[in-house]
Amino acid sequence: MKATIPAYEHLQNSDFTRQDRIKYNNAYIRIQDVDSITYRTFIETGSFPRESVISGSIDESVAITDTLDTDWDRDNVGYNFSHTFSAEHIARGNATYRIEILFNLVDGGKIRDVFRIKTVNIYSE
Repeated sequence: MKATIPAYEHLQNSDFTRQDRIKYNNAYIRIQDVDSITYRTFIETGSFPRESVISGSIDESVAITDTLDTDWDRDNVGYNFSHTFSAEHIARGNATYRIEILFNLVDGGKIRDVFRIKTVNIYSE
């Protein structure tokens, strides 16, 4: 089975926020479930290897909420993960970036949140 990776459009060289519902074993994760969160951003070139742009870590106590936050427009259920990535993650226009977030859980489990962003050129930059 081939996994479908969600894709979004965003202006090049602009901050963007990833919000999503993150579950593990059919339950929404909580701050206490997570040992660490790391990420890697790649620019997709159409062939391997992909060019790694940036990597780092995310503070789980800031990015995860123990209850669902409904302050978004996707649906009325809400999200429990939110992180704003800086503009340097998607600096190049007319490019496709792949962001891979890895949640390392205290019980040894791992959750991956993978998505793509296609950047729209800003001609004045």
